[in-house]
Amino acid sequence: MNVYEYAMKIERESEGLYRKLAGKTDQEELCAIFTMLADEAINHYDSFKSLSKNDQATIVPKMEAFQEVKDIFTEERLK
Repeated sequence: MNVYEYAMKIERESEGLYRKLAGKTDQEELCAIFTMLADEAINHYDSFKSLSKNDQATIVPKMEAFQEVKDIFTEERLK
């Protein structure tokens, strides 16, 4: 297994874990965060897959995720 295959394996496992955690929580905010993390794991998987094929992958972090998480915690604090 090369480094890309290993990274892809870890991202698949991470996605599954985050989705499992999202399904187990009763807190809407935590569910949203775990779902975002799972979706990002898919993006990471796709990036590693592209890199493994020597594609010119451009990895751009989803900066909106930081604001979304901040908004979730701010809304929860205001309740």
